[in-house]
Amino acid sequence: MATIPPNSIEEMAKWALNISGIVTLITGLFWAVWIVRAVRRDLKRHRNGLCMKCGYDVRHSQDRCPECGEPIRQL
Repeated sequence: MATIPPNSIEEMAKWALNISGIVTLITGLFWAVWIVRAVRRDLKRHRNGLCMKCGYDVRHSQDRCPECGEPIRQL
């Protein structure tokens, strides 16, 4: 990738495509990491008997979280 400003229209177009590709890649990686972290958090909360919304211990609750009122979901 060129580090100096492009001189022709063709070089400018290639440079812009490289920049937009890098921005797209970084954005995609951000969303992928965010989704993986959210899924892992939900699985951990479910395994430990915690509310999926607030993380409160709901192992001894019947149908709703006493902290936030969220219905207890069974995965």
